[in-house]
Amino acid sequence: VVADIMAGIGPFAIPAAQRGCKVYANDLNPSSVRYMALNVKLNKVGANVSVFNMDGRQFVRLLCATPGGPADHLEQQQQQQQQEGGA
Repeated sequence: VVADIMAGIGPFAIPAAQRGCKVYANDLNPSSVRYMALNVKLNKVGANVSVFNMDGRQFVRLLCATPGGPADHLEQQQQQQQQEGGA
């Protein structure tokens, strides 16, 4: 499992996902997140990468949440957005 708190467009997240790691990639910049989501799609690693657009401290708190808590809910929400075509 890899948590990339300031992932940018995914230069570390994408290769890690290609090697089979589950990656939680976050960036505060919406443009970076948009291009990271595009890179995830182009590199066909969507099953291994969850993309987030939030403050780094909030992201770490989310990842440290207890099972069944906000982290599970947010990941489900992110998956639903990806299925609908969002980032």
